Amino acid sequence: MSHQTESTAGTERDDAPLDAAVETEDVEELFLEVDDDGEVSESADEVDAASETIAALEAERDELKERLLRKAADLENARRRHQTERENLQKYAAENVLKDMVTVLDDLDRALDHLSKSAQDDERAATILEGVSMVQRKFVQTLERRQVKGFSSAGQPFDPNLHEAIQQVPDPSVPNNTIVQEFQRGYMLADRLLRPALVVVAQGGPAAADAQTSPVDTEALESGPASGETDAGS
Repeated sequence: MSHQTESTAGTERDDAPLDAAVETEDVEELFLEVDDDGEVSESADEVDAASETIAALEAERDELKERLLRKAADLENARRRHQTERENLQKYAAENVLKDMVTVLDDLDRALDHLSKSAQDDERAATILEGVSMVQRKFVQTLERRQVKGFSSAGQPFDPNLHEAIQQVPDPSVPNNTIVQEFQRGYMLADRLLRPALVVVAQGGPAAADAQTSPVDTEALESGPASGETDAGS
């Protein structure tokens, strides 16, 4: 009886290491199968591929965002340009008509100048002078409502952006390039020159200390706006 028990115990003792060995082999085989299947290496490749895809998508997203911002900026610039063009069209649409109207004002100014000389001794001329003055003032107010304003040039430094010289005269008593006479008044339309002033410019005087004057175009004077001088004197 004791021998059978010992035999059985011996058998259990002999089987225990065998089971442990089998389990160890199974685990090792499992790890070998994982390595052989390449699951770990395949997962790394997938991560790398996914990273590259994400990087490519992010680059594409950034490019699309930049293009969208550029398009939005172009659209805003186009809108502002259109708005400016529309405002300029409204502001300067009547430029040619207003330029013709200031020539009528020239006639009124000349009429006033002529009547003022004879009104001192002629009562009838004085009455006409008063009526023409009212018309002239109303005309000026109408032009001012259209943003047309005249500017005086006599005594000012010559500015080719505002003035057109029709004659040069030697006059050392005033700074060089000073306007000594105005034949025709200049006008502005808002911030744009509607008509330059026709002027006579002094030459030979000292240089202006504080004025940045531009020299008169002598070639333009030689070719001259003869018609402008005739109109001014008429």
